[in-house]
Amino acid sequence: MAIEQEIVTWLERHSDILDLKETSGRKAFLFKADLTDLQNKLKLEETTAIFCSDLVQRLRNYGALSDGRDPLTAVLEAAKTMVGRDKQAECDALIARLQSAPRSRQAGWPSTTPRHLPPIDAYFVDREQQLADLMRDLYPGKVVTLCGMGGIGKTALAAQAARQIEPERFPDGILFHSFYKQRDHKVALEYIAATFGIEPKLTPEKAAQIALAGRQALLILDGTEEADDLRPILNVRGTCGVLITSRKKHDALQTRLNLSPLSQQFALDLLNSWRGAQGMDAAAQQICEILDGLPLAVRLVGHYLSETGEPATEYLAWLKTQPFDALDRGDHRDESVKVLLRRSVAQLSELARQSLAVIGLLAFAPCAIEPLAAALDCDIRQCQTAAGELVNFGILQTTADRYEMCHRLIHTYAQHQLPSPPEALERLVAYYLNFIKEQQQHGRAGYAQMDPERFHLMQVLETCQERAMWSSVSVLVGKIDTYLDRQGYWSERQAALKMNLIAAHQQADQSDEAWCVNNLGLTCLHRGDYATALTYLEQSLAIQRDIGDKAGEGTTLNNLSQIYDARGDYATALTYLEQSLAIQREIGDKAGEGATLNNLSQIFKARGDYATALTYLEQSLAIRREIGDIAGVCATLFNMGHIHVQNEELQEALEAWGTVYRLAKPRNLAQALEALDNLAGQLGLPGGSEAWEKLAADMDAAMK
Repeated sequence: MAIEQEIVTWLERHSDILDLKETSGRKAFLFKADLTDLQNKLKLEETTAIFCSDLVQRLRNYGALSDGRDPLTAVLEAAKTMVGRDKQAECDALIARLQSAPRSRQAGWPSTTPRHLPPIDAYFVDREQQLADLMRDLYPGKVVTLCGMGGIGKTALAAQAARQIEPERFPDGILFHSFYKQRDHKVALEYIAATFGIEPKLTPEKAAQIALAGRQALLILDGTEEADDLRPILNVRGTCGVLITSRKKHDALQTRLNLSPLSQQFALDLLNSWRGAQGMDAAAQQICEILDGLPLAVRLVGHYLSETGEPATEYLAWLKTQPFDALDRGDHRDESVKVLLRRSVAQLSELARQSLAVIGLLAFAPCAIEPLAAALDCDIRQCQTAAGELVNFGILQTTADRYEMCHRLIHTYAQHQLPSPPEALERLVAYYLNFIKEQQQHGRAGYAQMDPERFHLMQVLETCQERAMWSSVSVLVGKIDTYLDRQGYWSERQAALKMNLIAAHQQADQSDEAWCVNNLGLTCLHRGDYATALTYLEQSLAIQRDIGDKAGEGTTLNNLSQIYDARGDYATALTYLEQSLAIQREIGDKAGEGATLNNLSQIFKARGDYATALTYLEQSLAIRREIGDIAGVCATLFNMGHIHVQNEELQEALEAWGTVYRLAKPRNLAQALEALDNLAGQLGLPGGSEAWEKLAADMDAAMK
C-alpha cells in the first residue's frame, strides 16, 4: 500500500488526534467526508505533491486543537508511529513534503484578496487628526470603535481609513458589513465564512471561526447599535482587526474614538461644497452655527439650497423658527434631521415623495429602479425622473445602476414618517414573485441576479408580517426558500420560515405549518444541529399524520433518515427510508420513490456494500427517467459515479458525471452544476466546468 494511502487509513483509525471524539458529531462527519475525498483522489492517481498540499489545507480547516496545536503539527508529531520500520524512509520523505506544502491559505481561499469597502463621501473635511488617530490604532488583533451621534460621519471616516490602509497591514483583506441592512449577527458571520470559502455547515460562529483562523483581515462592522448581538462576532475574530461604528459607547471593546461635530469653518466649507458657492456668507455661517456642525444636516441644507435656488437668508429665516435650540444637543439631535427632511420633502413632486415612501418599505441597501416602478405602477422613465429629484436633494445617491439612501436616518424617516401609497406593498410582493420565478429558471446565474435583492426580500417579508398580510408572507417564503437554501443563506432561511410558521398558524393552515417545520429541520440538519432538526422533523411528521398527508409523511421520513445517516446510525436511517418507500409505493408517488431509492443507496455505500448501493441507484435511475425528473436523474448519476470510483471503474465514473453535465448545463440545474464544479476541484481537473464540457464533447463525438 502506498505511503499516502497508509496515512489516510491511519487517520481513519485515529481521528481522536483531531479531538473528533469530543465533538457533537458534525466535525467528525466532515472529516469522514474529507478522508473519502482523499481516498478517491488516491484512486485517481493524484500526485504526491498535490496530495500533500490538499491534506495540509484540509487539516488546517479544523482550527486549533484543545491543547493549542494546529492539526498538521499533531499529525506530524504522530507520523513516526503511522508506519512500520520498513517504510520509515518513505514516511520521512512524505513528512518533509507535508512540512513544505503551502500552508498560508486554507481550502476555499478566493482567488483575489477581499476588499469590501464602505461607500465613500464626495466631500470629506475636518477629520485629519481623527483619521491619523484611527490609522495609528488600527492593526491586527485590535478592536477600534468610532462612536458618535447619527449623521456625525462615522462611516465616512471608516471609508477613508479603509482606502488608506496599506495591504501589508491586513494581508488577508478588508470585509465590510452593515447592520443597517440586516441586524441578525448570524448573517454577518455567514458573510465572513462565505467570503473565505467556508460553507456555514456548522454553526455560523464555528464557520466564521474557521474562516478567520490564522488570518489578519480587517472587519468593518457598521451600525452595531442595531446588531442583535455583537459578541459572537468579536469572539471569533482571532488575530483580525475590527473597526466598529456605533452610536452606543458600550459597543467599544478596546479603543474608543469619539467623533465630534465639524468646526464652524469646516462646516461652512462643506456647506459651500454641496451648494456650489464660495465665500464667507454671513447667512451661511449662521446656518452652520444652528446646525452645530452635523455633517448630514449640512449636506441636506446644501443640496436644498443648490436645488431650489433659495437664498441662504431665506432658509436661515425659516431655520430660526424651528425648535433647534431644544434639539441640537444630546440624544435628540436625530430630530433636527427630521425637521430638515420635512422641508426638503415638501419641495418634491408627488411621485418623488411616493418613491421615497416606497424605498422606505425596502431595506437600507442599494435598490434597482424596477421594483420602485412596479410598486408605484408607473413608467420606469417617470420613476427615474422622480429618483433623480431625490438625488438632487441629497436624499438618495447613485451606486452603479442602483439608488441608495444617503444615510440610515433618512431611511428611518421614510419608514416611519411617510405613508406609502395604497397597494404599494402588494405590488412590491407581486413584482418580487414574478422576479423570483423568472430568475429561478436560469439556475445559478439567476440566483446571482437575486442576491442584490436579498435584503429587500427579507424587509418586505417583515413588513408584510407587521401588517398581518399572512397570505403574502406564505407565498413569498414559498418562492424564496429554495434560493436561500441553495445559496447557503441559512440564517435568513430560518427567519423567513419562522415568519411563514406564524402566518400558517394565523391562517390555520396545517399543511403549510408542516412544510415550515420540515424545512426548519432541514436547515438545522445542514448546520449539524441534529437535536433541533430531529425536534422539528418529528413535529412535521405528527402534523402530516394528523391531517392524512401521506406524501408529506413519506418526505419527512426520508428527511429523518438523513439525521441518523449523518450520525452514522445506518440501521435507524434504513428503517426510516424503508417506511418512506412503503408509503410512496402505496400512494404511487414516483418522484418520492425515486428519491428514496437514491438515498437508500447511500446507506449501503457508507457500509461498503457497493453492489447493493448500485442496485438501488439503478432502480432510482429507471424511475426518474420514466417520469422525466431530469434533476433527479442528475443526482442519481452523480452518486453512481462515486460507486464506480469505489469499484475502481474510473471510466464509468467519468461517463456518469459527463452525462450529468450534458443534462444539467442546457437546463441550468444549479445544484448539479455546483456539485460538478466541486467535484472537479476535488479531482484536480483543470478548468472546472471546462473539463466537464470537454468530456461531454468527447462523449458526443464517440456516439457519432
